[in-house]
Amino acid sequence: MKNTLSVIVPAYNEEARIKPFLQQLLSFKQKNSFVSEVIVVDDGSTDSTLAILKEFGNRIRVISYKPNRGKGHAVKTGILAAKAGLVCFMDADGATPASQLTDMYNALQRNDVVVGNRKTKKARIIARQPLYRRFLSWGFNTTVQILFNFNVKDLLCGFKGMRTDLGKEIAKKLISNRWIFDVEIIARANALGAKFGVIPIEWSHVKGSKMKIGFNTIKMFFKLIKLRIALTR
Repeated sequence: MKNTLSVIVPAYNEEARIKPFLQQLLSFKQKNSFVSEVIVVDDGSTDSTLAILKEFGNRIRVISYKPNRGKGHAVKTGILAAKAGLVCFMDADGATPASQLTDMYNALQRNDVVVGNRKTKKARIIARQPLYRRFLSWGFNTTVQILFNFNVKDLLCGFKGMRTDLGKEIAKKLISNRWIFDVEIIARANALGAKFGVIPIEWSHVKGSKMKIGFNTIKMFFKLIKLRIALTR
């Protein structure tokens, strides 16, 4: 499975959104042999997410644990379990459709890491985020550019891929279990000299985000500073 793709879907309390997305994803997999496996990591859900996942039987690989550890931990767990030569992760809400996997796979033939981008003019935004979320996203990305000095424009996009061997090397060292894990992955890949690719994507804002605005947002900025210090040691 050297030149095939493992798709990781981290999931936490996604009973209202994950079933139609997995149906779409499995339909795509059936028609596209380069997708070799779908790994869903149930990150300590307390609703019926796990029961829904079991309905899919052996069509998906399910990894489940308790308690909730954070999206970063779920992605790390999926990467370490991946069997294909290439790996990507995408959000359980279906904000990015399964059809975008073709562009991801093709871009991974030429790059070590590929990042989905909603900010470029070539992106197709079906439903935009509320204005306050766009402002916070701008603030987050600007802060990261200042602290880490790498040229990735849409760090919070939940659609990223990489060579699996590189992903496993990074995952074993990952210290960020929650929202800033994307930044750490990119920073560590950059430090290893990885070649980056960017693809414009189709994307829709889906209600029900787990990222809460307020004190958690402030904490995230302080965690970015702590991460920057940790990676320079």
